[in-house]
This record gives sequence, C-alpha cells and structure tokens, in this order.
Amino acid sequence: MLAMSKPWRLRYGASKSSIGLATTFERKPVLRRSKLKISGEDLEREQKWAEDKMYYAARAAWVKRNRRVPGKPYNWATWFENMFGENLFEYAKRMKGKKKAATSS
Repeated sequence: MLAMSKPWRLRYGASKSSIGLATTFERKPVLRRSKLKISGEDLEREQKWAEDKMYYAARAAWVKRNRRVPGKPYNWATWFENMFGENLFEYAKRMKGKKKAATSS
C-alpha cells in the first residue's frame, strides 16, 4: 500500500480553508447597504413579507427549538434570535397576546 503524506484533497490543490480545516472560526460580519429606495406600496409589501418570513420561521423553529441546527453549535431558538434579533420565546409570547386580543374583540 502506498503511504500518503498529505490528505488526498490537499495533494490535489484544495486549500485547507475550502475543506474545513482552517484554524480560525471567526467570521467577519458583512455589511451590505442597498442604494435602492423603497417607498409607498412597495415598502408596505416588503414589510408584510418580512413579518410573514419571521412568523413562519418562528413556527418552524418553535417545533424544533431545543434541537441543534445541523452543522452548527447552537439550537433553533438561538438561530431565530441571530436571524431576526428577537428572542423566540418573547416573540411567541408577543404573538400569543396579539392573537388573544384579536379573538377577544
């Protein structure tokens, strides 16, 4: 059998970082600023879509809130907080109050 000095992928030109062997795990935040200005009906529609995205992401994350996100060191509740900037449990409590107020009226 042939003795291999390097892992196969490294011998054929792949870098350590491209195959997940990088030594640092820090990511720098990417700030993107859009030059597109949204107003009027388009702004309302975008806000509605953002609310819907958050609502349906919360529903999906709530079912699996204590499980780990595949390939990540955190759970779905933490994923929701990172994605939307609001705690999943506080969002659920707020939406529960909103639903209760809508049904009681």
